Amino acid sequence: MDFRQQQSDKLLNHIKDNLSDIESLYKIFLTVEEDYVYRFYHQSFKVFGAASEIERAVHLFERIAPDGLSSINGFAVLPMKP
Repeated sequence: MDFRQQQSDKLLNHIKDNLSDIESLYKIFLTVEEDYVYRFYHQSFKVFGAASEIERAVHLFERIAPDGLSSINGFAVLPMKP
């Protein structure tokens, strides 16, 4: 099995192991997405209210990522930095 296939298998297993957390966070983001996108687009300081949900998502992505692939794009965590 090649490296890419091994990483894909690890990712799939991590997703399966964390499925309840993924679904829980998904439901949260469904309810607040429109508000946070609006606040981010209009450069409102109230977007920093999204920091806790974004932090949970970042930790979840880091847990799910296969070894060595846990870096998160800096733009994704921008609303967490006042």
